[in-house]
Amino acid sequence: MKSSSSKDLSLRIDVCNHRICIHRSTLRQIGEPEFIHLGFHPGTTNLIVLGTWVDERRAIRVRFTKGGSFFVNSKPLIEGIRNKTHCLENPGSYLLKGKKIGGLPAISFSLKEVRLETDDNKENE
Repeated sequence: MKSSSSKDLSLRIDVCNHRICIHRSTLRQIGEPEFIHLGFHPGTTNLIVLGTWVDERRAIRVRFTKGGSFFVNSKPLIEGIRNKTHCLENPGSYLLKGKKIGGLPAISFSLKEVRLETDDNKENE
């Protein structure tokens, strides 16, 4: 089994469409959960993805597209992140790299290291 690396643990935030995109390979690193919870901690500016296998209150069912991505549309979450961090100011798509939270089916994505995606750096990946 391949070890997890920061490159494997990524998500994209599309500011214009208020959409968060999580690739299947990222969720595999936390055990392929059936549901997730999203949380934002304004003090540390971390976006947390917590996996669960129980349909709990406010849990989001994981459903992948044919391309292997999972999308969450949430204008309140993205606008809240924008207001608290001021790091998603330009329209477009932002790439975040994550780190697994030890012992939990969770990944932390730091908004301090966010990168605006352009056509140039999408081609280089």
